[in-house]
Amino acid sequence: MGVYRGVTQDNVTIEKGTLYDVTLSNPTVSGALTGDVVGNITLPVAAVAAAGSDNTNAAVISAYGVVHATGADGNKGVKLPAAAAGKVVIIKNSDAANAILKVYPATGDKINSGTATTGSLNMAAKTSTVLVAIDATDWFSVPLLPS
Repeated sequence: MGVYRGVTQDNVTIEKGTLYDVTLSNPTVSGALTGDVVGNITLPVAAVAAAGSDNTNAAVISAYGVVHATGADGNKGVKLPAAAAGKVVIIKNSDAANAILKVYPATGDKINSGTATTGSLNMAAKTSTVLVAIDATDWFSVPLLPS
């Protein structure tokens, strides 16, 4: 059993051991994870200014993770990245009262079994939601209706 600190190398297989200060890019994990794994997860955070008036010109969310959305005015929106099973996007509508943020799926995708590409999830001001891709085309929100 080894102890690995600051490992930077491609295609590393570790049978048994402890990792410290390690950055993993696109890891594949098999078997059980032990220890304080959940407490050490950090998601990327991006600020996105809402734009447009429909799914064709809404501001594109370019990565999975946490999105701090601003600029909502009841018409403007953001567009999710393509759905892929297990991917997660957390969105916070940080705008003032009555500023609804429209959240659109990527082309060919849908949110909460809505109309593909044209249906939006409308988020009230100062609310947040977690969107999880259940497969390659379907997102569901937690809670089902952000309020």
